[in-house]
This record gives sequence, C-alpha cells and structure tokens, in this order.
Amino acid sequence: MKKTKTLLLVLCSILFLTAAPFAQALTPKPFKAVLFFDIGGIKDSGFSRSAYQGMEKAVARLGVQAVYVENARPLELDRALSQAAASDAGMIIGVGFAFSEKFNQLAVRHPEKKFVCVDYSIKDGKERA
Repeated sequence: MKKTKTLLLVLCSILFLTAAPFAQALTPKPFKAVLFFDIGGIKDSGFSRSAYQGMEKAVARLGVQAVYVENARPLELDRALSQAAASDAGMIIGVGFAFSEKFNQLAVRHPEKKFVCVDYSIKDGKERA
C-alpha cells in the first residue's frame, strides 16, 4: 500500500511538472502596444490626450499591455523607437506628424509589426505645389 501511494505521488508529480509548460504555452500573452507622444505629451488637450484615453480603454476592456513614451529628446526618441520595433510589442503608435518618416523607415525593417501614426503624411513620390 505504501509503495502504491509513493508511486502515485511520483506519477502525479511527473504529470504536473511536464504539464506546466504546456499550460503556460496555452495561456496567450497579452497584446503589447507602445504609444509614443510628441512634444505635448499625455497632458495636451488634443491628439495625445485622446490617444492616451483610447489606450487606457484598450487596457481596461481588452487586456492590452500598454507602454507609454513621452518627452524624449530626438536621439533618445530614435533609440526608443528602434527598441520598441525590436521588442515583443505588436503595435507601435506615434501621436503626431513628426513620426511619419520614422515609421516609414521602421516599417521597412520590421514588416511583422503594425505601425500607427496619428496625423500621418504618406510619401507618394510626387512633389506638391
């Protein structure tokens, strides 16, 4: 009887230890999005504030994991954008026209990522008057 209990305990332990990684694999990671703000930051009363409020709703309703980046100097911003594109974030969002060209460049290097730019300017190769 003692051998049976011991064997049962060992088998249960093995089952638990081998099943744990599979349970983790079946649990999806939350979707991660990085939201970059232009000069005005989160506290402006325009696009940035609306983007922040929208992201907070996505966090509350959809379980999105949000990362906010604001008030970065140009070199720090370039580095932060590159790090975000290389990270496990599925979407990188920039609030402001200034992100247009940077996102065009990053999108070429990271085609698996989604880039969203508020107030985006498309580059069509035609000169405008």
